[in-house]
Amino acid sequence: DLLALVERTCDLTLAEIVAHLRAEHGLSVGTTTVWKFLERQGLTFKKRRRTPPSNNART
Repeated sequence: DLLALVERTCDLTLAEIVAHLRAEHGLSVGTTTVWKFLERQGLTFKKRRRTPPSNNART
């Protein structure tokens, strides 16, 4: 089950999920297909900021 895979390994990229589906199940799907499926399931992924924003404003 794809949702169980995502819950078990929460740090997967879309490309890794696509590769898993191809290797384990023989399915050929695109990253957009996987993304839309996860979005419909209510799963969204937010990128974390690695560095804080600059305090300097443009002049």
